[in-house]
Amino acid sequence: MKPKKSAAPQVRRDLTDIIHTVAAYYGVSPTEMLEKGRGMHLIQQARAVAYGLARDLTTCSVVEIGMVFDREQSSVSHGVRTLCTRMKRDDQLARSVAVCRARCLEVLAARRMV
Repeated sequence: MKPKKSAAPQVRRDLTDIIHTVAAYYGVSPTEMLEKGRGMHLIQQARAVAYGLARDLTTCSVVEIGMVFDREQSSVSHGVRTLCTRMKRDDQLARSVAVCRARCLEVLAARRMV
């Protein structure tokens, strides 16, 4: 699985790592996260977490993230805002995002050491 649109090579690798790490955590495939359509709730949540982590851990704009996921910038922005709002009310979700963030940081750091 590769991001769909062109970006700098390092950014593509970082986004691919984030997508794969979040997909593995949620038990979905990276392809499912990139497919069009809303899909099931679990895929929507995984996609929103990937949006948020991509925004937080990379220099990508919401436009660039949207291009990778084949989504409009407004969909990415909405997903990030909704995730932030839900994390304030849902401790389990906040813990899941924290675990995904830590795993993504490990993967990104390991790749940069190679």
